[in-house]
Amino acid sequence: MSGRGEASIAGLVGRQRLFAAIVGLGVFISAVNSVLLVTVLPTAVDDIGGIEFMSWTTTIYVTASIVFSAAGGWMKARLGGRGGLLAGASLFMAGTAICAAAPAMPVLLLGRLGQGVGSGLLAAMSYTFVRSVFPQGLWPKIFALMAAVWGVAALAGPALGGVLTGVVGWRPAILSMMLPALLLVTLVLAALPRDGERGGREPFPLLRLVVLASGILAVAAAGNFPGAGLQAMSAFAGVAVLALVVLADRRAERPILPSNALSFTSEVGLGLAMKWLLIISTMPVSVYGALALQRLHGATPLVAGYVVALEALGWTASAFVVARLPARWSAGAIVMGPLLVVCGVLAGSRTLAYGPLWAGASAVALMGIGFGARAGRS
Repeated sequence: MSGRGEASIAGLVGRQRLFAAIVGLGVFISAVNSVLLVTVLPTAVDDIGGIEFMSWTTTIYVTASIVFSAAGGWMKARLGGRGGLLAGASLFMAGTAICAAAPAMPVLLLGRLGQGVGSGLLAAMSYTFVRSVFPQGLWPKIFALMAAVWGVAALAGPALGGVLTGVVGWRPAILSMMLPALLLVTLVLAALPRDGERGGREPFPLLRLVVLASGILAVAAAGNFPGAGLQAMSAFAGVAVLALVVLADRRAERPILPSNALSFTSEVGLGLAMKWLLIISTMPVSVYGALALQRLHGATPLVAGYVVALEALGWTASAFVVARLPARWSAGAIVMGPLLVVCGVLAGSRTLAYGPLWAGASAVALMGIGFGARAGRS
């Protein structure tokens, strides 16, 4: 009897490890894709043109990812965890194939849309998977694994993108993202059962998601309009639309957003606002950093990719350190984090354009360290 019990426990632990690998791959695909594309994109723009649309490669991807992350609950109810993961991986691979074959920037943007939809579903499925599969006592370890995956991606992404771009070109570099997605599909098919996949019949929140995407795109498009007046109108309209979405979602029977997301009197609202502001501060480096380093400093794709990846590496390292500090240091870490980001942004605004390169790299790392200090105590 004792031997059977030990065997069953060992089998359960083994399956948990397999489930953890699935969750880690779901996060890894999104993380490494972001870092790899930053490394590859300047070379792709030199080949197919469309430098004026560079910011849209991130805007479309992030918008699609956010919208379909919000639809993750509906997808899980309709398809189950197995079906949702397979759908996300399939859409991501389709988008990756389109990006790799793109003859012009508009086609590449279409591929980024597919990648964003797939990435958003994978992220939503991965996080819901943690709570539905693992006991609560293991949640901190699994979430720590997710944070570590971002660090691994920050190391692997520039190397993969830079080396492949230099050796075989930017198209195979993008196509390499098919490999982790195919591995994820293989593990899902092997490890997750089919039964219980189609349980829910709740309606798809299409209208709210479309309006949410419209608001995000209106804010993102503001910078592309001529004149400050049109830019302000676009930004204001986008913010107004997003506010309406939040109000409508609060009254919905099944909301897709946290009920206190915009409440500055709640921890959730304050935490989201702080993260949002920090992302706005550091996003220009993620979008244009590699291009600036290659054009202004003659850096190779590999070097430029690693300089930009220092933000993710700094974030990961700082989050791990701060999370282990005594609780009495929490308030100081939350205040110090944004201050470090401000210092990094101010330093980077000068050094990323005019050098020296090591100073620009240090500024990017400082942004990541500040971001991670806040995240480690949020």
